[in-house]
Amino acid sequence: MKKTVVCFIVLCLFFALQNAMAARLSDEDLSKKIEGWYPTGLPLVNYDSDNGFGYGVRVYLYNNGTRDDEYFAMHHIRCSSTDSFTKQPMGISTTK
Repeated sequence: MKKTVVCFIVLCLFFALQNAMAARLSDEDLSKKIEGWYPTGLPLVNYDSDNGFGYGVRVYLYNNGTRDDEYFAMHHIRCSSTDSFTKQPMGISTTK
């Protein structure tokens, strides 16, 4: 029982300290980093033997926060969201 508690405490400390000791982005990456929300996307092409060929788009929405944020220089992305829209001969489907 004591070993389990000690292992749990060590693991908690390890994961807590990882965030505190996070490496900063390089100066080059930091200068290229976009502030705030921005979208990106990818085209999708698929084939299903029942429905045939399909096409669509996958949309990514990212938020880096502001340069005033204390974690701006440490994290690549503050939060993100992904959505997919596809069109096939049998109809439209969306996936989150």
